Amino acid sequence: MFGGATENNNILNEVWKYNITSAQWLLLNVSSQFGNEVPPLIGHTAHVTKSSDGRDVMLIFFGYHPFWKISSFIFELDIGKKCFIFHEVGVRGDD
Repeated sequence: MFGGATENNNILNEVWKYNITSAQWLLLNVSSQFGNEVPPLIGHTAHVTKSSDGRDVMLIFFGYHPFWKISSFIFELDIGKKCFIFHEVGVRGDD
């Protein structure tokens, strides 16, 4: 699970993993390719899947950030390496 907000409306950038066997949550310590934390987001969508090269990844699409307003990024968490990379989405279509 990534991000979200507390009951006090603090927007988070935490990554949590749930262990079904022990019924416990574990806060993951993750890094990023751009030298700082992944920004806190709400209103995003996150999906765990396999990448084209077989890695387990979580893809985090867009969302709301307090300063950017709407995020134009897709963040990719390599679950095995616990490292984020990001992809900026450009505008496409007819002008």
